Amino acid sequence: MKHKFLLSALLSFLLGTLTAQVVVANKVKRKGVRPIDMSKGTPAPAVNAMYTIGQLNGNWQEFRRTDVSNRRQDFTDTLLISIRNNKGMVKDQISMNMEMMGEASVEAPSTLNIAGDTYTIKKADSRIMVLLDDDAVHIMKRVAYFTYQTVGKDSIRAPRYTVLNDINLRNLSGKWFVYKREAVPGYINENTTLIKSVSVLNYNEDGSASGEIVTYKGEDNISEPAPCTISFTGGKLNINSKTGSMWFSVLKADNNEFIFGEEHGVMNYAKH
Repeated sequence: MKHKFLLSALLSFLLGTLTAQVVVANKVKRKGVRPIDMSKGTPAPAVNAMYTIGQLNGNWQEFRRTDVSNRRQDFTDTLLISIRNNKGMVKDQISMNMEMMGEASVEAPSTLNIAGDTYTIKKADSRIMVLLDDDAVHIMKRVAYFTYQTVGKDSIRAPRYTVLNDINLRNLSGKWFVYKREAVPGYINENTTLIKSVSVLNYNEDGSASGEIVTYKGEDNISEPAPCTISFTGGKLNINSKTGSMWFSVLKADNNEFIFGEEHGVMNYAKH
């Protein structure tokens, strides 16, 4: 009897130990989580998206199309894309009633998901966006209005001023404060550099001038002044500073008002 009692106690101890190990093991490994094999080194970091959906806000209209070998293609079904606050619309200019609307997002590294359609972003800046799908390469430009929206509405398209081909920088002497801006819908975001003021102070023998530019980011009101050089060449105003080289069309430049900017970006209205 004594031997049977000892054998029974030993078996109970062994079974208890095994049960405890199973419980511990189940607590360590969580459901849905793959354990990391540390013997293989640190896992590779996730790939970051090259673009944000905020950068693509606005209206985009296709103006050129090629195949993947860069051979130009003729087309009549102009692709139209509009993105606003993580929502998007896709349609073509022929089937105006075939409009798809839905969520819009950018998936790393460069995939645009919009209203159920998927495109690879080959390029995207303030003016041009190049999209690749299974059929072609779509070259898009940012527009204030789609062509069909302006047909018969010349008052929308008519410019208030004519772009100047030549200006005299001496007419811009002094400090100009931007009092108003006009921008393409969706163009300005937290990464957009905006101009607060431009000063034209000294003139050089080559016709250029030196001065100061004060800028800030779209949603950040912290001013950043910087010395700059200012010139006008090829029908464009160039302001060059540590923040980079910026080129603008000039619509007005006299002693009373200075209007300069980008046709498909931000137009600045400045006064002394």
